Amino acid sequence: MNILLNLFLGVYMFFALCLTPVLAQGVNDKWDTLNNLADKLMESGDYEQAIIVAKKALNVAEKTLGSDHPHVAESLDKLAWAHYKRGKYAQAESFSNRALAIWENAGPDYQLQHCISIKQLGLIQLETGRNREALKMLQQAQDRGGVCDRAHRVHRTEISEFSLILSQAKQENSTAQLKLKSLSDK
Repeated sequence: MNILLNLFLGVYMFFALCLTPVLAQGVNDKWDTLNNLADKLMESGDYEQAIIVAKKALNVAEKTLGSDHPHVAESLDKLAWAHYKRGKYAQAESFSNRALAIWENAGPDYQLQHCISIKQLGLIQLETGRNREALKMLQQAQDRGGVCDRAHRVHRTEISEFSLILSQAKQENSTAQLKLKSLSDK
């Protein structure tokens, strides 16, 4: 009986060790295919179809890689951006917050994605009129801009865009504060 058990465990371990990389590669291939298709749909402006495909990519990543894997965060960011482009800001913010929570714990290899996710959430907050929250997020993204630059993955125009949005939000905030002060002085 012990011999059969040992034989079974040996065969099981052999297949587990040999097949796990093959199965993982298949999962990555499926996720990559869906993720790339969602990108193409978004580039063409078909955000509705992009959302459908990105949700499928999200499901593949969550079921096979776990809910805190960077592929999950990337799918969530894609869903957030597609919803943002469709003007569905509540859904966009929900997906963006989930992605951001994953990127925050993903480690130093994912600083670029973390920076982009912070910027994305700031832009969503600007659209919903929450300028103070947006200002905080965009400042955080700008502060991390150096990290992104060092990774040679973020273009100067995006950093300039951060600065422009940030200065506009600061100006709006200052104008609102001046109006409040003038009202309180009366």
